[in-house]
Amino acid sequence: MDQLGKALYVSAGLFWMAFWALAFGYAFSSLIQVLVPREVIAK
Repeated sequence: MDQLGKALYVSAGLFWMAFWALAFGYAFSSLIQVLVPREVIAK
C-alpha cells in the first residue's frame, strides 16, 4: 500500500510539472497569435 501511495505522489508531481509546461506553451502561443499579424506569420 505504501508503494501505491508513493506511485500516486510521483505521478501527481509529474502531472503538475507537465501541466505548467503545457500551460506556458499555450499562453505563449496565444500571445503570438494575438500580437503578431497573420501576414507576418504567413511569410
